[in-house]
Amino acid sequence: MEHLSDVFHQLVTHTVEEIFYILFQNRGLLMEFNLMISGALERVQPNEIDNELVTRRGRIKRVHIPQWVKRAVYFRDRGQCVMCNKDLSGILSLNNTENYDHILPLAHYGFNDVSNIQLLCKECNQKEKRAGQAVTSSLYQKKWYNERTIRFLREN
Repeated sequence: MEHLSDVFHQLVTHTVEEIFYILFQNRGLLMEFNLMISGALERVQPNEIDNELVTRRGRIKRVHIPQWVKRAVYFRDRGQCVMCNKDLSGILSLNNTENYDHILPLAHYGFNDVSNIQLLCKECNQKEKRAGQAVTSSLYQKKWYNERTIRFLREN
């Protein structure tokens, strides 16, 4: 019975990881999620939130994006601008620089979370975000199986 419990635990853990992977790839879904959260945040009174986290106007304060978030977003977006697909890896051109952008701007009650960050080139960051609205690409890499998934399925 214990073996069955271990297999079930592995299956649940694996399923959660795969679902997160699929959802994290879908920036359109993440944008909709962030719009839903921002609507709730907009209704909260600034005095109901810790003053260290929000501005006087009740928006989330800008913070330094952690390195692990940058790595996760860079990997998810394959080192390319999500709007124009420009290579930002530095392999094809050293002039292209990566910009880690809030999908839903902080000024519109966006928040500092890995689900609200995307990779843009400098030009798209300036051009696409000019209106200050939520902008992203709905294209994402569909990958249903990785090596760990295949190994798990073969072993069990």
